[in-house]
Amino acid sequence: THTHTHTHSNAWAHLYHRCQSASCATICNLCFKPENRLTVLELGLIPQLVQKIKSTDEKVKALALSALWSAEMETPDVKEAIVDSKAGKPLMKALKHDDSGVVLQAAGCVANLSTQMPEIKVALFEGGVGDTLLNLLKNDSDTEIRKQAMVGIVNMCAGTPAALAHLVSNGAVEAINELSRSTQDKSIKNLCLTASRALTR
Repeated sequence: THTHTHTHSNAWAHLYHRCQSASCATICNLCFKPENRLTVLELGLIPQLVQKIKSTDEKVKALALSALWSAEMETPDVKEAIVDSKAGKPLMKALKHDDSGVVLQAAGCVANLSTQMPEIKVALFEGGVGDTLLNLLKNDSDTEIRKQAMVGIVNMCAGTPAALAHLVSNGAVEAINELSRSTQDKSIKNLCLTASRALTR
């Protein structure tokens, strides 16, 4: 009976995680279309996605981050909802995750979150996100993660003097130049040049 109950429990757990993954994937697909992003917000799905960042299932975590990354694009109300849902700590943990897919989605999410709204930039910087992005830019082995970290840093520093002074003094420009030297991808090299100029002008 114990074995039967244990097997039954595992089956339910597997089904639950499949449902979680499917729901995140559906929201993610919806958010690729700009007209759906406010609908996702109005349905109250942003706090649910933030909760899913805390999932122990790496696929659910990555899909939730991907959905938030898409939902944020050019949608300030969604960005506010993400911050209001206390996403700072879960995003920080995701940026330090062992799985590179999770880290990439988190870095992209933060890069988008760091655009336009000064109060969000300040909140992210004061929460230590800037230093975490700089560590990824300097030390991660994945070029795409380093690129997203760089974009996040540049976005965070724009119009935020404290973040700019701190990150530049801690080697952001040198790390960007190192990324440029380490790749043959012309689009990344051009992005590095733009980023370096943005931090030193």
